[in-house]
Amino acid sequence: MTSAAVDEGRVIFGSQDGRVHILDSRTGEEVAHLQTEGAIRSSPAVAGSAIYFGSDDGFLYALDFWSGALLWKVRTGHQILAAPTVTLDGIFFGSEDLRLYAVERSSGLVRWRFELKGEVRAFTAMVSSPVVANGLVILGAGDQNVYSIDERTGEERWRFRTRWVVNSSPSVAGSRVYFGSGEGALYVLDLATG
Repeated sequence: MTSAAVDEGRVIFGSQDGRVHILDSRTGEEVAHLQTEGAIRSSPAVAGSAIYFGSDDGFLYALDFWSGALLWKVRTGHQILAAPTVTLDGIFFGSEDLRLYAVERSSGLVRWRFELKGEVRAFTAMVSSPVVANGLVILGAGDQNVYSIDERTGEERWRFRTRWVVNSSPSVAGSRVYFGSGEGALYVLDLATG
């Protein structure tokens, strides 16, 4: 089971049986659910009147918050394990096809795809959720790199190589990026230059 999102009297979570469940937070009764073709390990993100999550079936889904109805879905080449990051008009997420995706929040139209540049050293390549700050998308990956990608164009701004895989989701505070890597180190980088 994924972590739950709780908002506006609803509890939303995914499960290994491929369903995302929407419950009434007061009664615990299921209000709606959607069945996918793969396990759901990506925690849902709620923004506005929509729920966003990925599935092992390789799709990112958008559901109506109140009814659970499917709004749209976007196909990638492989599983989506980490929670998507939602901004005012975009959604950013990684897929096990070794790509970071940027899609339109309203339609699911793919803006750009960014492919990892290094050799993946882990069983899973994209278990880190990206963070978006100052026009940059920052993502840790299983190829031992942390990437800074231009939010608008999808072009690489900088890349920092660690000694092992980066499965933790980065955090940004002020002009600094913080993240841990598999060798047990905590890194602090300059947001603009890496």
